[in-house]
This record gives sequence, structure tokens and C-alpha cells, in this order.
Amino acid sequence: MGARFGEAEERRFEIPLSNGDWMLVSHHRMADGNTVGIWTDVTAQKKREIELILLRSQLEQQSEALAEFARLIARQARADQLTGLPNRFALEERLDSVLRDGQTRRIWVGFIDIDHFKGVNDALGHAAADDLLRDVAHFLRGLLRADDMLGRVGGDEFVVILTELDETEVVRIMRRINAAAHGHSFVGGGRSFSLTLSIGLVHATPGSHSVSSLLATSDTACRVAKEAGRDRVQLYDLADPRVNVTQQRLSWAERVRLALEHDRFELHLQAIVDDSRAVLGYEALLRMRDENGAYCSPAHFLPAARRLGLMGRIDLWVCRRAAEVANRLLARGRHQYVSVNIGAGTLADPAFQSNFIGMLEMTPGIEQALRVEITETEEVDDLQQTVAFLDVLRARGLRLYLDDFGHGYNSFETLKQLPVDGIKIDWTVTRDMMDDPINEALIKAAISISQSLALELVAEGVEREAQLDKLRSLGAVIYQGFLFHRPEAARNALAATE
Repeated sequence: MGARFGEAEERRFEIPLSNGDWMLVSHHRMADGNTVGIWTDVTAQKKREIELILLRSQLEQQSEALAEFARLIARQARADQLTGLPNRFALEERLDSVLRDGQTRRIWVGFIDIDHFKGVNDALGHAAADDLLRDVAHFLRGLLRADDMLGRVGGDEFVVILTELDETEVVRIMRRINAAAHGHSFVGGGRSFSLTLSIGLVHATPGSHSVSSLLATSDTACRVAKEAGRDRVQLYDLADPRVNVTQQRLSWAERVRLALEHDRFELHLQAIVDDSRAVLGYEALLRMRDENGAYCSPAHFLPAARRLGLMGRIDLWVCRRAAEVANRLLARGRHQYVSVNIGAGTLADPAFQSNFIGMLEMTPGIEQALRVEITETEEVDDLQQTVAFLDVLRARGLRLYLDDFGHGYNSFETLKQLPVDGIKIDWTVTRDMMDDPINEALIKAAISISQSLALELVAEGVEREAQLDKLRSLGAVIYQGFLFHRPEAARNALAATE
């Protein structure tokens, strides 16, 4: 059985025939995978019997191979391909099982995150960072009990499920892990690294928590640990003010996701006027409704959106709605415009750039009625990533403004780096200029620079006649604020002037 000759494999079978005789048949598997049978001279009927028996043998072998393949797929569906640990699906499956098990009364979920891993990843590259993650996985697994389930849920995040431990015991285990990391030399790409871990812990009992809520709350506790200085263990306790604040912020993050999914964002407009109070254009402002239809403050939902990395999607949503407004303004022939706020980080994103250019190309001439206000420049380390795209936009005829001027120490330095056509004085500077000589001096300097460089200057936040008079005396001629127009839904703002 299994003799070799040439490049073929020979197997021999004794085939029972219908008349009670037996026949010896050679069954050859060739190098190309084909199978051939060789038998002695028999009748056509006997030959068909032999062929059917050989076919059945092949099908049985294939069935076993398929079964093994199915078992392999099932294992892979529950395993993290990088570390070999259970993945999120397997963890959720296990957690659901222990929550349903009435015998397991003490359940703990630990969320473990590697501190500053992004910097390590950027420095090493993905391949070496993957080596490091595998080493961390091996390190964590070695410090846990055999019955504890450790899994990787994404990036540098791990989750451990522990049962039948009281609070003192589970905190001791997590702190032991935390301390052990200090003395361990982690390896990635042939280099050694010292790492620290932030760990969040949450306790559950069957029937009182869901799988998703436990993972979310352990993640919240981990984030509190990071915000408190990293390299520590944090228990989830809403009585802790730090946990409560973080929980509220994460709640806003979930609302932002739902608003994107269910189209709960709205575009509002606020007029920008000249010295005679004639409307020159509008600034597009984002508003969001919650599940009850009430408006949410941008001060609540925008920070959450930034933290989640959703600003690119939100900025694109605003741009597309603003493009619709720009088309209406062009159709009216009044030479008015709509201005959109876009973060410098979003402007540096190649995906956003492609989508934005595509939007412009779908509506030729829209550049006449669309402007961009560049915001959040302090969050970008290298503005040169943005400058190249801004040059493309200006070449297409789009006018650009530096928003929030005077808010932050680097406004004048940023103005030197960005190719813009105008600046907008931040509303906080306008608000305080009557009582703060520094803010008044800042506005004077901004007006002087704008006049010297032929830049358009808009003073935001004008709410009182006294402010308007002061701005006029300093040389400002374009304004925006409640004194002239309170923001309203775009459809209402445009309908009122038609």
C-alpha cells in the first residue's frame, strides 16, 4: 500500500465482484492530481462496478477533507490571526455563556491597553509592531490562570474574563500584571522595549449586565486609567467623578454614531454682513438632534466626534449639504456664498480630498459660492500636509479663510504658513475686547495685517451695538453675530430672503 513509482502513487484494492469473485485493481494518483485505475480484462459491467467503488472511495476522502476544512474555519472564526488568542467573537461568546450560567456568581472583565503604542507603531512599522503585540499576548497569557480567558479585541487592546474571584483577588492579579510589565523587556523587530499597561476592571453578576455593556464599561474604566496618567488599574465605579465624566463623553460618542446612521444632523446658517448690514454670505453650522428630536449642543457632540475619528465623515456631510446651498445661491444670482468649517486634519486626509474634489467636479462653477474656513490647526503637527491641498483648492477658485483667529497663541504663525484669502476673528476675542486691552490690541493687529496683505477680515461674535461701534472705529467692515442674525435651519434662512 502506498508504493511509489516515478511521479505516481500506487494503491491496490481487492474489489468484490457481483459473482462472488475478487479482483486486484491498481489505483494510481498521478503527480498532476488525477487518478487512474488499472484492472485486468473484465466485462464492461464489471468495469463500471469497479469505477463506482473507486468513486465512492474518492468521495469519502473528499468528505473527510471538507470536514477538516470546516473545523479549521470554525477555529479561525474564533481566533485572532495575529496572536492566536481568542478574538472578540469568541470572547463575547464566552462572556455570554458565563452570564447565563447560574452557577457562576462572580464575573470580572478586564480591559487592557498598551500605553503609547501608536508611537511605537509609527517608529517601528507594522511588521515589527505585530511582533511586539505577539510578545505582549504571550506575556499576558503567562500571568493568568488556566481558566482565565484572554483575547485580543483589536489594535493594542486585550480583554480578560475572570471568574470566581472577589475584588481583592482580581485587583491583585491586575496589579501584578501591571507591575510585571515594568520589569519585562518586550521585543519587536529585533529591538527591546519597555511598555506600561492601562487596565480597566468591571464586575458583573448574571442577569444584571449584557455582554456589550460589560465590554463598554470596562473600556470606559481603561480610558479613565489612561486619563489619570496611564500605567494603572481602574475599577469601574460611577461614584468616581472621573468615571462619570468619561461615561458621559462616551455616551455622546454613541449618540454621534446614531446621528450619522439615522441622519439626525441638520445644516443651519448664520448671515455674514457688510457695514450696511447687507448679507454677503452665510456660515454653515452643524446641529444634531437626539433620539427625542431635541437639539444637542455642538460643545457636547463635536469633541466626542473628534475623539472617535468621525470628523472626516461629518465634515464631508456638511460640505455636501453646503454645496446644495451654494447651488441655490448661484441660481438666485445674488453673488452670495456659503462658508464651511473644515478641520486641518480632515483637509490633510487623502480620502476626504478625493471626495471633496469629486463634489466640486460634479457641480462646475460651485467654487464661486463656496468657501472654506480652516479650523483646529493647533491639532496638526505639520501643516504642510494640508498646504498642498489648499493650493489645489485656491487654483480652482475657492476662497479660503483661517478661522478662530486669536484663539490660541499660534494664530499669527499659522497665518504665515497657510495660503488663505481671509481671516475670521474668534468670537471670544470680540466678546472680551471692550474690557480686555490685549484682545483689543489683537484685533488692531489682525486688521492691520489683513489690510497690508489684502486679506478679507470677518469679526465674529458681534452681539451688541457697542461692539459694532468699536469694531468700526478699529477698521473692521465685515461682521457676523447675533446682532445681525441668529442661526436658523438652512431652508428657513434661504426662504426668508427669496
